[in-house]
Amino acid sequence: MGVTPRMAVFGLFYLFVMSREWLICNRAVNPSVFSITRCQFS
Repeated sequence: MGVTPRMAVFGLFYLFVMSREWLICNRAVNPSVFSITRCQFS
């Protein structure tokens, strides 16, 4: 199976979202409960 453009875009988007969440967790900038619980269980 080859990698389709859609898969490549989805992969990049996933990496972007995860790295953004990681930065928010480390800096504790986002005080929302959802982010805090996600930081604890990830």
